[in-house]
Amino acid sequence: MRHVRSLKHRGQRGLLLTVVMLLVWGLWMPVQAFANVPYPTYTLDGTGHLVFTQTSYTPMDVIAGNQIPGTPGFSSPDDIFIHGNKLYVADTYNSRVVVFNLQGAYLQTIGANILSQPKGIFVDPAGNVYVADSGNQYVYKFSPAGRLLQKFGRPASPLFGAQTPYVPERLVVDSQGNLFIVSQGSVQGLIELSPQGAFEGFFGGNSAGFDPVRFIERLFYTRTQLNQLQAVLPPSPTNVALGPNGLVYTVTQGLQSQIIKRLNFLGTNLLPSSMLVSPNIGGITVDQHGDIFAVDSLTGEIYEYDRDGNLLSAFGGSDVGNQRLGLLKTPSAVAVSSTGQLFVLDKALNDIQVYNPTAFTRLVHQALSLYLDGHYLSSIRPWTQVLRLNSMFDLAHVGIGMAYFKQGNYAKALHQFELAHYKNGYSNAYWELRRRWLMAHAAGVLITIVLLSVLWSITKRLHRRFGFGHRVVNAWRRVKTRKLMAESLHLLRVMRHPVDGFAEIRFDRKTSLWSAHLMFLAVIVVHVVSVYRTNFLFNSAYGQVLNLSVVILQVVIPLLAWVVVNYLVSAINDGEGRLREVYTGTLYALGPYIVYGIPITIMSLGLTFNEAVLYSFSQDGVFLWCGWLMFMMVMQIHGYEIGESFKNIFSTLIGMLILAVLLFILFGLSMQVVDFVHSIGEEVILRVQGQ
Repeated sequence: MRHVRSLKHRGQRGLLLTVVMLLVWGLWMPVQAFANVPYPTYTLDGTGHLVFTQTSYTPMDVIAGNQIPGTPGFSSPDDIFIHGNKLYVADTYNSRVVVFNLQGAYLQTIGANILSQPKGIFVDPAGNVYVADSGNQYVYKFSPAGRLLQKFGRPASPLFGAQTPYVPERLVVDSQGNLFIVSQGSVQGLIELSPQGAFEGFFGGNSAGFDPVRFIERLFYTRTQLNQLQAVLPPSPTNVALGPNGLVYTVTQGLQSQIIKRLNFLGTNLLPSSMLVSPNIGGITVDQHGDIFAVDSLTGEIYEYDRDGNLLSAFGGSDVGNQRLGLLKTPSAVAVSSTGQLFVLDKALNDIQVYNPTAFTRLVHQALSLYLDGHYLSSIRPWTQVLRLNSMFDLAHVGIGMAYFKQGNYAKALHQFELAHYKNGYSNAYWELRRRWLMAHAAGVLITIVLLSVLWSITKRLHRRFGFGHRVVNAWRRVKTRKLMAESLHLLRVMRHPVDGFAEIRFDRKTSLWSAHLMFLAVIVVHVVSVYRTNFLFNSAYGQVLNLSVVILQVVIPLLAWVVVNYLVSAINDGEGRLREVYTGTLYALGPYIVYGIPITIMSLGLTFNEAVLYSFSQDGVFLWCGWLMFMMVMQIHGYEIGESFKNIFSTLIGMLILAVLLFILFGLSMQVVDFVHSIGEEVILRVQGQ
């Protein structure tokens, strides 16, 4: 089963389940649904969900190397490279590099009596061929005619390290002639050599990352025990490619994120960590436009990304004995020609499969090239044609939105960005619209505020001197004295004076169950409003299909679980609060959320990412305030000291976790019982009908 891991902000298990469901559905669908290819093609929409799209590449041909003189065919080839109209193949266990034209016709053999186990290959603009030979532990440089020009052995510099392995497996050469070598087990990163072979340093190394087990060991182990532990080393890069702008791309299998990196000259990754990348990426290449192509050595899938790391398409599959053109077994390398043809090397099948881009893919490439080069207006037409073919291709909405933005048509740009769920563009467009509105109405807004302030001040003075508006004031005072209203307004006293407020709930009966129920309803309403109406920029649930009952249960279940478990824990630990008081106090402790939740939601509608700190500060402030009131509630309702209150809250949270596990187990058992009873009923019906 194909396995894909998401690195973004949305759960890895959910993404894996989505991939599995999509691919199972794709295998079940008729082959005609995928333009007569043996695999589905999918991409990501703006919310990060996988969606099917048109076939992006169709398998056209196979290069098996049967024309090679001497030993026909390949033997576990490991790498390929395209230079001009030539295809270079590192035929590893035949100890040679074989050259074909792009139609598969044999041209020449390089290094037949020199190489041992060539695993990586690179051709510079002059046509010189560099070969990483892991068997001889050299990098060889050959002329275009195949004459040996130079070889690069283990660096003699003491800075390289006596214990550092030098087993070249992949390499690239920049425009200055510097070599960047992937060496097996080199945890420091790529080995950089000068054109003369001098050691220049390590480049683009990975970090070991945070290990929670090792962190705990450092807290409790002695120095002697720590010295006996094996050092945690970062994984070494497993592949490398060179982009058209001279930037180096690396692949590292085994990482949790940043599996594919685009490194600047300081070794910093420029690609987003949220890229959808399989952990089993084997080969990688970058075309003339900066698009990234990668192959999954386990599942046989091929991924295409744009230069910013957005997934354009994923297709392909594993050959499990079908021997169908387009399916792969153990792909190890990928190359792309100037015309967009893909060449994928399969070291298990000992062949190279050729894929042609479809008309839809060529249209996407045309629009994408114009868009990423800044020709936004010119890109509108091809993007529109893409949307006619696939209305769910969200990157087209982004391209059109950018074109409108450059034209100054921010309203249309805002709409396109919202359709694509592109938050950065939406924020910028909304900022421009808001700026225009403020410039047009700022004077009127200020005058209105000043007039309302003056009117309010005059009204208060008239009321104090002449009793102006006394009927309204008296009516409000009468409303405040009514029982349910007075109990509800006690919420404000709890927020201002929590010690007295909770004490009055416990001893003076300032509240009732009816007012507590009203607070519960208010919490539910505020939560529903915040989920459905918070600004698109700050709403993680935006674009998802939400069930109102599920949204409500997100509040109801945790609150009721807290009340019940907290009461039970407190009853065991000499708590003085009754169940009714715990229920009421809990809901009144959520006063800041009830009072400020909806205003914060409304405020979010007028903010952009430039003011995101204001929204985050307000929301975090409300939650911290509620947490403080919840702590004070436990102290006052149960009569605890500070330490006892912390212990009670911690025990309550643990109890809630145990309760959730028990309910999950009971639910699973009950479903098995239901299935058992249902199967017995069906058996009885069948037997009765048989008689």
